[in-house]
Amino acid sequence: MPPLKNPRHEQYAVARFKGETTVEAYLAAGYGGKKANAGRKRQNAKTNAHKIENRPDVQARIDELKAAVAQGAIMERQEAEEILTRQARGKLTDYLEANLDGVWHIALNDELPNPEAIKKVTSKTIYNPTGDVGAIITTLELHDQRDAIVALAKMKGWQAPKRIALDLKKHLDEMTDDEIEAFVAAAESDPGGEG
Repeated sequence: MPPLKNPRHEQYAVARFKGETTVEAYLAAGYGGKKANAGRKRQNAKTNAHKIENRPDVQARIDELKAAVAQGAIMERQEAEEILTRQARGKLTDYLEANLDGVWHIALNDELPNPEAIKKVTSKTIYNPTGDVGAIITTLELHDQRDAIVALAKMKGWQAPKRIALDLKKHLDEMTDDEIEAFVAAAESDPGGEG
């Protein structure tokens, strides 16, 4: 089954497949609007997410994505984390060895310690003036360790907390306890400050 024709339904199905709740998937798909207050937005999301969740095409797409994982066609999160970890741990010295003359060369064989760390291998043949092979130069490029660590950090949620911008129309000393509690509750229910 190809992706759903309605892009929001597809985003919803993918978010549900990834384990998000119906409300999280609904909001991730771009529903809910930005003008509604946080409480009303969440209540509308609960009601409307239920409608999308029960659509036969959406359910079929979620089931299809789950089946693809079961068949190994889609990488699961743990496998992705393992590959990124191996990329982050890749060292050039893992692929070098010295011959009997003490000359270092790249050793690419069937027993590579960490093949996921290799990004690219290139080979160039240099000929001497007589036309004979003078040298074969092999270049090995590893995945950038920092990029792998950043991608892994995003998957694991290791990023620093996002800054929350607060817009206080009244000074805290002028607010009642109920107003402060309502303000804090609204900020906690919409941590990105989008609602």
